Amino acid sequence: MKSKKWPPYSSRVSSPNGTHRTGPWNPLGPPHGIPGEVVSARVFNPHEDENSIGKVRPVVIVRRVDGHFVTVGLTRRTTFVDGITPRQPIPHPEAIGLNGPGFLWGTLTNVSVLDAYHHIGYVDPSLALQIRMGFNLGRDIVDAIDITAFSHHAAPLIG
Repeated sequence: MKSKKWPPYSSRVSSPNGTHRTGPWNPLGPPHGIPGEVVSARVFNPHEDENSIGKVRPVVIVRRVDGHFVTVGLTRRTTFVDGITPRQPIPHPEAIGLNGPGFLWGTLTNVSVLDAYHHIGYVDPSLALQIRMGFNLGRDIVDAIDITAFSHHAAPLIG
């Protein structure tokens, strides 16, 4: 069985008018930049690759600070770089717009606003709870993420 691609879109795509271009394309449009929004963004990971030039991957926006977003990166890797320490799984990846299983990065990362490309979805209540419990964020930030989760998902998907 062929595995699904990560991120959930192709780097060579056809747009609705039939033209081809290289780069991510998503019919949902640009990111809104609100806490709890899942977007595609170019992320640099110097912990695993000190010469990183960035990789486009899904992230959850936590907040905006001047010209960048503070985000939680998402990955398909089940463990951290040591190969032993497990990552936290995303409880309902399909509910937040992903096409397969995913896991949370262990730290927050900054992404330039210019490197946030496309809207993918919004956190659901169970992922909002994971972010609340797993990261040292202020009350106003976790409340904003909760508001996004509950305003975009009708029924709680806790657990």
